[in-house]
Amino acid sequence: KVLEMKYVAIDMLKGMEVIKRRWDLPVPQDSKSVIAYYTDQILKQLKIGGAFASFYPVIKKYVVEKLFTEKVNLEDPRVLYKLSSPDVQGKLINLFVNAFRDMTFTEREPERKDTIKLSDTRPFVWSKLVYPANRCIFNYVPCDNDFEVDFTKFLDGVEDVGAFCKIVPKIGFFVEYKDSKDNLRLYYPDFVVTNDQSERLIIETKGREDVDV
Repeated sequence: KVLEMKYVAIDMLKGMEVIKRRWDLPVPQDSKSVIAYYTDQILKQLKIGGAFASFYPVIKKYVVEKLFTEKVNLEDPRVLYKLSSPDVQGKLINLFVNAFRDMTFTEREPERKDTIKLSDTRPFVWSKLVYPANRCIFNYVPCDNDFEVDFTKFLDGVEDVGAFCKIVPKIGFFVEYKDSKDNLRLYYPDFVVTNDQSERLIIETKGREDVDV
């Protein structure tokens, strides 16, 4: 047996079918690869990394105990055919994504834990713009664009700025948040600044507030 896949493209302006294709795909040879694929897709939609080993047994248990109305042999070609069908794929992935989405987030007040010392940052390669500022711990301030270069010049000349630094991925500082679709995202601010009152300020230069950026 083979899996039949259909593809239809419709011109929305003309309201007519413009492309129609049909493919016959071979059924996977074992259930492990199918369940592994579903696990990978679920984790991608949940935006969770490094959790495959924890999620795979959960998905497999559901497939073995809940997906079918009676006990089945997952290596049976007929079962593999059903397990690999687009209908089962869509329902299974949506089931786990919807079930785990709210469970993957816990609202809590921010608290200070480990600190990041900029002086511990290892040397790194930077292929974009740089500026030789005096108030940055790096010998050159890495900048993504001309606007950040201008902002760096501004920070380097303001009297109430004690020190500042461009936040690059190498530093490892980010803020976790949820976008409008409840997906986990990581926000990397542009700069961190210490002023003459010993306050540490996180600064974003883009000037746009959007949870989906």
